Amino acid sequence: MRQPDESELLILEYLFAMAGLKQTPRNLRIESMNDGEMGSLLFENLDGVNRRLGETVAECYFEDSERYFGFSHLELRPAGKAL
Repeated sequence: MRQPDESELLILEYLFAMAGLKQTPRNLRIESMNDGEMGSLLFENLDGVNRRLGETVAECYFEDSERYFGFSHLELRPAGKAL
């Protein structure tokens, strides 16, 4: 687990704001998922509850530094915590 880097924070802070979350992603720990280099992130599971897909609460499209278009979305599990 690690803290998000600056490029990840740009997107995460935007998604958290769009979702109306008061928590800052700067204090969260994440890990990169094994998803074929797509850039998916998994948030640290602090409460030990099994993860279940919740709902998409924010999404955005962006252009990266190589001028490729990307899509990001934030999923919350039923308890309202980031997946």
